[in-house]
Amino acid sequence: MSEQLSADEVMAAFQGVWEEVFHDAPVIPQGYADGTLTVATVSRVWHTQLRLIGHNLAAKLNAVLPAPIINTVRVRLDPIRILVTGSRTWTRTRTVDDALLNAWHDATQVYGLGTAIVVVHGACPHGADAYADAWATRQDRQYVSVEPHAADWKNHGRGAGFRRNAEMVQCGADLCLAFIKDGSSGAMHTANLAEANAIPTIRFEE
Repeated sequence: MSEQLSADEVMAAFQGVWEEVFHDAPVIPQGYADGTLTVATVSRVWHTQLRLIGHNLAAKLNAVLPAPIINTVRVRLDPIRILVTGSRTWTRTRTVDDALLNAWHDATQVYGLGTAIVVVHGACPHGADAYADAWATRQDRQYVSVEPHAADWKNHGRGAGFRRNAEMVQCGADLCLAFIKDGSSGAMHTANLAEANAIPTIRFEE
């Protein structure tokens, strides 16, 4: 019987057990294969908690499944992804700092203390990208990381920036912060792509 259970059935069982025991804690089932159930959370606190209770959680799941097929509960910590795009001539450092801090605060309100974030940006050495990188670097590296995406000007020429923007959006984000000065085509391009891909986008203008 256990061999006939699909990953969807296992994850549905997990969802039922989880909601019964832990209610609305921010944990998402990701997949099941070869006796291992993979779950993800954006909260570092819940990541630690899940690792501590993994054995008991497996036992609870096996009790409601047709056969005891869960051997291991693997826990992933998926940070909230904040995509920053902006003009290289952007000068208001405080606006970038405040926007990132507010986004992180909002994430902790939804997912709990200990929520990790990753700041994704285009690796421009000036303007909004540089300010976002500096802000992230000043934070506790346990909770805030940086993911720069430098444009490949050598191989892609003048279109490298737009290509890089599209790649950042394709990597996915939970939020896009766009810092646009004088109608910057690059920042506008990224913000438009983010919105077209259903990524919530907040625009700031200078």
